[in-house]
Order: sequence, then C-alpha cells, then structure tokens
Amino acid sequence: MLSFNRFRRYLNLVPYKDFEDWNPDRETARAAELLYGHIDNLELYPGLMAEVTKPAMPGSGVCPGHTTGRGILDDAVALVRGDRFLSYDFNSTTLTNWGFAKLGSLPPGAYGGMLPHLLFNGLPGAWAGTSTYALLPFYTPKAVQGILKQNKVIEQYDLKRPASDMDVVGIHTQEGCKKVFEDRENFIVMYQKAIRNCTDNHDFMIGWDDAKRHDDRSNLLHKVFFEEGFEAKVSQFFKTNVAKLIKGHSLKYSNSNRRSIDIVRDVTNVTPILWLAERFAIPLKTHEQSRGLLSIPEAFGVYLVLFMYQSFNIIPANEWKLREGALRVAPVLRGIFEAHLKTQQGFKEGVVDWLAKGSAFEVGPEADRLYHALNDSKLPIGDLVGDCIGMGAPVAGNLTQQASLLIDLYLSEGYEEYKARIVELAHMDDAASEKELQGFVYEGMRHSGVVPGLPRVAAKDITVMDGARGPIHVKAGHTVLIATSKANMDPVAFPNPEKLNPHRPFKDYTLLGHGLHFCFGARLVGCSLAATLREVFKLKNVRRAPGRQGHFTRIYHEFAGVKMWQYLDGNAKESPIPTTLTLEYDE
Repeated sequence: MLSFNRFRRYLNLVPYKDFEDWNPDRETARAAELLYGHIDNLELYPGLMAEVTKPAMPGSGVCPGHTTGRGILDDAVALVRGDRFLSYDFNSTTLTNWGFAKLGSLPPGAYGGMLPHLLFNGLPGAWAGTSTYALLPFYTPKAVQGILKQNKVIEQYDLKRPASDMDVVGIHTQEGCKKVFEDRENFIVMYQKAIRNCTDNHDFMIGWDDAKRHDDRSNLLHKVFFEEGFEAKVSQFFKTNVAKLIKGHSLKYSNSNRRSIDIVRDVTNVTPILWLAERFAIPLKTHEQSRGLLSIPEAFGVYLVLFMYQSFNIIPANEWKLREGALRVAPVLRGIFEAHLKTQQGFKEGVVDWLAKGSAFEVGPEADRLYHALNDSKLPIGDLVGDCIGMGAPVAGNLTQQASLLIDLYLSEGYEEYKARIVELAHMDDAASEKELQGFVYEGMRHSGVVPGLPRVAAKDITVMDGARGPIHVKAGHTVLIATSKANMDPVAFPNPEKLNPHRPFKDYTLLGHGLHFCFGARLVGCSLAATLREVFKLKNVRRAPGRQGHFTRIYHEFAGVKMWQYLDGNAKESPIPTTLTLEYDE
C-alpha cells in the first residue's frame, strides 16, 4: 500500500515532517504515532481521513484535508486538459474567430462565472444587468449581501429579487409608436439614472417627462446650440473635412490610378468628433497639436460609451460594461467642460485665452460663443456641464454610425439606381439637389438606421393599439421598446416601404423620435449626412474594395422582436458600431 507521504510527493506536495505537522490535534497525532512509529509509515487511507481540514469560512465551500483538496483540484485540471472542447479544439479554426472571441470574454461583475452568459442570453428581459440573481446565481441573497459588503462593492449591484414575467415588450407600427411617444403619463423615460451617473448627479432634459420643465431648458439650449446659419455652417464643415480626410488617408496603388480608403475608420468615425471638438473646444491630440488631452479615437470612444449608456442601455448583458466604461470616461469630459465654463468669463478669460492661443486648448469662436451663452443662463456650473455632455454624446453616437450605414446601404445590391441618382446629386450644388439628397439620407435611415428603438417604462397596466398588430397588453413596470426600426417599414405609414422615395415629407418619419422628446440635434442630421454622402459619392467610380474588407461583418440578436445588429471588429469581437469598411475609387 502506498504511504501517505509518498502520495503527497506524487502530488508535488511537501511531505509532512511529523505527526503534529499532519494533524495539530495532540490526541490524534499521538494515537497515530503510537500505531505507526514514524510519519513516513502512515498509510494512505487513514492519512487522508484524519488529516487536518481547511478552516470553514465564507466562500470556502467544501473543506477537506489539504491533500484531498489538492487531489480534487488535480482531477479537475486533468478533466479540463483531457476535454477536447476545452483544449486542442478550443481555437478559432474550430469555433470561428467570432466564437473564439465570444468565449474569451467573461461577464463583468460575475467573479469569473460563465452562467450569467446563459441567463442573460436565454432570458434577456428577466434581469437587470446588475442583478445578483443573474450574476451570482449560486449564492443565497443573504450570503451575496454579506460577500459584496465585505468586498466593498455592494452599491454596484441590484439586490432586489427580479419580478416574474418581465419580458421587454416591442411596439412595431408607426401608429403604436406615436401613441407611446405621446403618452408621457403612462410611458415614462428611463434615462435619468444613467445620466446622473455620468454628470455627477445632475439632470439632462431628455430624462424629464414634465413638459414645462423640459421645454424651458430645451428652448434655452436651442438658442445656445443653434446659431443663425447653423445648417449652412455644418454642411460646409462636413464637406471640407470629409474631403480633406479622404485625400489625406487614401492609399495609392503603384502604377495605377486606383485609390483605397477605410471610409469608416478614417472618415465617418472622425468627422463628427472634429466638429464636436471645435464646438466645445475639446483639446484633441493630433499631428499638429501633440499636447492635447485626447486622441481622436479616444474622444470617439468616450462619447460613444456615454451615448450608449445614457440612451440605449436596454440589453441587460451590456449594462455592467457600459456603466463601467461611462463612469471611467465621464470625468474626463466633465473636467474639460467645467474648466471652459469657469474660465470663459470675467477677468480670467483674457489671461487664459492668451496662454492657450495656438495650442490644443485654445477656445475658438464657436466654442467661445457657446460657453458665453451657457454662462449667461446663470444656471449652476454642474447643470451646464451635464447639458454639454447631453448635447454632444448623441452627435458622436448617431452621426458616426449613420454615415457608415448609409454608405454601405447605397453600395449594396438592389440599391444601384439610388446610388446612380446620389452620384448625380453629388455633382450638383443647388437647393433642390440638397433637399433631395437629404431625402435620401432619411430614406436610407429608414432602411438602415442606427436606432433600433427607444425605451420607455410602463407606469401602470395598459393596452396599446399597435396598428395592424392589434392590442398589446403591457404590465406596470415592464420596459417597452418603441421599435422605430420596425415602424420605418410599416406599409400603412410608408406605402411601398421597400422602395426609397426621397420626396416623402420629413414629418412622416419617427426616425428621430416624436413628441416631447424629439431629437434635440435633429437639425444637424440631414445637412451633415448629406454633406458626407456628397463628398463620398463624388469620388470617381467609388465602389467596395474586393473581398471581406469591402463589407461589414455583422451578426444580430433578436430582442423584443427587433434585430439588434453587432459588427465584428478586426479581432472578431462584437462592437455596437461599424469599425471598418474599405472603398476604392479612381483618381
């Protein structure tokens, strides 16, 4: 029979020196010593059974002897190493790059657990994204509370027991969507909690359902943000910068007039950030200004996570990651806006402007006008900082993605006749062509929009007449997804919805919301995206690059009856936005 110490050597454990080392209980150690004489004579089975056990403590689980515990661990490791699905078959060739990347990420907040993946994907509407019932499902509520309190992270979790039957309800027709938008008493917005997390506990108007309070602040901010000739200035800015970025980032093929450009990475994800930087005096780090605070990709990432967390935090599996990202980056923008608001007034302004002149921190005329107008409102600095974040985040989140989607759409099979017309319009420069081009922007958004829908929470049990779908019953507390992406293809609202008609009245669309919470930046959308399309489709023989680089790689998840698209980046990881699309053109 194998001795106990020889078995410990086999497990690469240090042999015990004496019986009291094996078991500190003197009576047990003395009895074993009288029986065996020397520790090396101790037999395996008695040694395992009578070895001192691990102390019981929160989270310790099973408390065997140390040698038994090591044997169990070795057995578990051997099972994993011997499982082909977790060893030599666990690679991108077998699982695809997407599958391998998907399994490589752990659910945040779950302490390494993988079961939350199944719970969030299988029952997406049943949990909050921070619910301990989904993230830590093997612990009792009392034990969870104790562990999280001891770890000093209890405030990051939702400890409430989830209500039963909490599926998200989708409203899919134009008629139904408008009814929910208009009924602010029974369907309330859910943005304010996330907004306060990002703004150091200050509000933004999209979180208010009180019409007077909302309209007073909205009117003030419209006067601040939209100056005379706003659309013309925006159009000129986007035309100039899109053309400049295309020229500066295009690759030339040798002995050929062929050029290529990553239109998403180098143009559409950049231009709105440049516009925001000019409007809010954000110190960007560029080739010309190496001492700025944020590079363009960093600024884009900051704005994107704030936009997603504040406005589209409706998929529970994404909530923790969005909140974590937003809380990390929000102080950066708050610091910039607060500094400008405090220095663009009084005697300090002249000194600061003189010191910053010619640097990345210089406050240009657009930002100067905006900050002076905000200061003139006499609102608290914290409220104004929150307004700056609230006004800017949707610009980055919407315009970057939407420009990419429109370019992809009009280069797609079945849209050739529309592309041909857009190319014609791109070479015109009159009011009629601009209006028609903006019509193609809105029709393109109807077919391929950024926003799958907007969330609301039902204040009481209610029934909604959802057009041809009939009555939809919604229980109090349930989240409702106003699925504008579905309503965009409603044949009652849009006859022949599969056909694009750039002459449809703009008032027919719910692309940018409806009623009290109609998109604050709506005036920016048409002119900026039309200018982008104009410059891209002005390129000679513009086309997709051959192969996969000329197409989006994307997947979708079904949520409340709506397709939620995800785009795979260069590492095959899912991204809520397009990250790359290569086009070619001739010079």
